[in-house]
Amino acid sequence: MAADLSPYAHALKIPKHYEHDRFDDISYQKGSSMLRMIGAYMGEKHLIGRVRAYLTAHQFGTAKTEDFFDSLGKGTWDIWKVWANSAGHPYLLVNETDGGEIYLTQMHRIGDSEGDTVFPIPLLVRTETGVDKAVMMTGKTERLKADVRGSRFYCLNADGAGFYRVGYTPERLRKLAAQSYKLTPADITGIVSDTHTLASENIQLDASDVLALVSGLMDTNDNYWVWKASYDTISSLKEVWRADADINEALAQFILDKTAARLKRLGWSQNYWKAAQKNIDIGEDDLSVRFRAMTLYEAARAGDKAAIGASKEITNTFFKTGMAAAGGNVWRHALQVGIQHGGEEEVSRRCTGVQALILGDVSGLQWRA
Repeated sequence: MAADLSPYAHALKIPKHYEHDRFDDISYQKGSSMLRMIGAYMGEKHLIGRVRAYLTAHQFGTAKTEDFFDSLGKGTWDIWKVWANSAGHPYLLVNETDGGEIYLTQMHRIGDSEGDTVFPIPLLVRTETGVDKAVMMTGKTERLKADVRGSRFYCLNADGAGFYRVGYTPERLRKLAAQSYKLTPADITGIVSDTHTLASENIQLDASDVLALVSGLMDTNDNYWVWKASYDTISSLKEVWRADADINEALAQFILDKTAARLKRLGWSQNYWKAAQKNIDIGEDDLSVRFRAMTLYEAARAGDKAAIGASKEITNTFFKTGMAAAGGNVWRHALQVGIQHGGEEEVSRRCTGVQALILGDVSGLQWRA
């Protein structure tokens, strides 16, 4: 999506005399995202079957963009040609009336400005009973036709499958955070990303709405991907206000408070940092291991003294014993903190061979002589 808003963005259907790289993020990543959106709307099995038929029909030959879409079914090119011929993508702004009706307005974002293209948008509405894939928005502004009136639960762009962003009202964001148990991790990470993006562009939302959403999610959902999106978002907010020490301190305390509450909920608080120094890769699934390592890293970055101490101990042990210092996902995070907070002895060590290769992901830290 970032590439699709850059000055070098182009339509998926590349003009014949296009002078720049044709094999870029638009062609590959937006192209695959388009296929995912079409598959979510038409059904993945149907899409795969029609793609197989398309490849068979045109093997050893040539084909045009229209040929591909025609192979998906009658009238398909008429639906998707706007997407194929337009750079940029839509932002879908939600407005809820006092009477419980929901109105949607689409905004064409292209570069750093607003275009005038109206996209056909598969709304992919998640409700209490599942995902309604049949609702397609075709106008600039429309009333949502799915049955989601009042305070009932709904989520647009289920699983983030559509190539567009959704801007909810602050009130709806609070409800979604409280109802996060009804959402998939993909739903939630999409909502967080969209809210953060729209707030950063001052479209309908602001930073307080982002923080309120993340706060609600951290209180109600203990999924790894939800917390990763939340930590990343707060880190981005800290970067925006990096020159304001008070805001940075408040955000760091916010991370510590939310993390401590989750550790207590999960029963990780007793001797947690001591346990984090062991090889916890064994006997746990991958996401649990990643979750523990990420928690150690984020708590240490926020200033938790116990987490910093554990990271420094892992760092010192690493220089003596290598990867046996802790589980792989742990020491990669701990080294970044340990070196950053280490003294002269830690940061002046020279790492060669495998250790230098392993430390490649922390080479961007500012090293002190």
